[in-house]
Amino acid sequence: MVPFVPVIPLLAVAFCTYLALQLPATTWLSFGGWLAVGLVIYFLYGRKHSKLNEAHAEQKQVS
Repeated sequence: MVPFVPVIPLLAVAFCTYLALQLPATTWLSFGGWLAVGLVIYFLYGRKHSKLNEAHAEQKQVS
């Protein structure tokens, strides 16, 4: 059993949130931009290479 289970995780979240809020605005803007680029790449790649998409395409060809 781990001691202080509800306290330590809550303190960790609080301290991490505090540290993140101390970052300058340019850091948050850069993070948002790179996050958007990454999400676009992730979803475009996933759409093309999805196993479900392949199964759906095969099912469409059969019918």
